[in-house]
Amino acid sequence: MDVALIAPRSMLGFTQLGEVHFIIPVTVDEEFYANEKMFKIIDNGVYETGRPLGFDELLSLARKVKANEVIVPDVLFDHEKTYTNAQMFFDNYIHGEFGKMIVPQAMSPEGWIDAYFRMTKTFDEANCIGVPKWLDGKFHCRSAIMHYMRRHGIMADKPHHLLGVDSLADLITMPFEGIRSCDTSKPFTYAYAGKGLTFWEDEDIKRVDFDAPKCENIPLLMSNINVLREAAHWKDYFEV
Repeated sequence: MDVALIAPRSMLGFTQLGEVHFIIPVTVDEEFYANEKMFKIIDNGVYETGRPLGFDELLSLARKVKANEVIVPDVLFDHEKTYTNAQMFFDNYIHGEFGKMIVPQAMSPEGWIDAYFRMTKTFDEANCIGVPKWLDGKFHCRSAIMHYMRRHGIMADKPHHLLGVDSLADLITMPFEGIRSCDTSKPFTYAYAGKGLTFWEDEDIKRVDFDAPKCENIPLLMSNINVLREAAHWKDYFEV
C-alpha cells in the first residue's frame, strides 16, 4: 500500500518520501502542497480538532492545494451524524471536481461493520472508503475486520485508505487486495522522541507537535520512514 507521511510544518519536505500526500488542515501550507505533483488527499480535520471543517471551508482548501480527493466530513464514533453529513455533502457537492472518501463511524467494531455496509450501499459514488484508526488503537481489530468483510463479501470493490497507523503489525496483517494507502506521523513522532519505529505501539509516546522545530536526528527519522515503508509494502515481497 502507498504511504502518506504527516510531518510537522518545519519538516513538510520529508512528506515527499511517501507516495501520497495526506493534508491535515492544522499543518497545511497552501503554496507547498499546491506545487506538489503526488496524489493529494485533503482531510476534514475531525481527528485533530474534534469537529470537521464545514463543506465550503473544506472545498475551498481542497481547491487551494489542488487536492485529488477530499474526505467527506465525518463525526468520530457517531454513525448517524456522519451519515447525515454525507447525505448533505453528496446532495450539494459539485460532482467530478474531486474524488470523495467516505469514513463510516460507529461506537464499536460490530457497529462499524453495519455503518460500512449502509454507507457503501448508499453512497456508491464515493471513490474510496476510509477505515478509522480507532478500530486498531481502541479495539485492536482493524485488520481482522477487513479480513472478515472480505471473506463474507461485505468489503466493497473500491480502494480503502487506513486513517492513521497505531502499529506496524496492523499494516502487515492487512488483506493483499483492496487497501490502497495509509497515512501516519509515526516516523516523526518516534524520531522526535529519540526512538526507533518498531512493530508495536509505544503508548508512552505522545504524537509529535506539528509546531515542533526541525528534527535533529535525521538518520533516525530516515530509518523510521524506511521501516514504515517496508511494512506498508510487505506484499511486494510475495507473489499473490
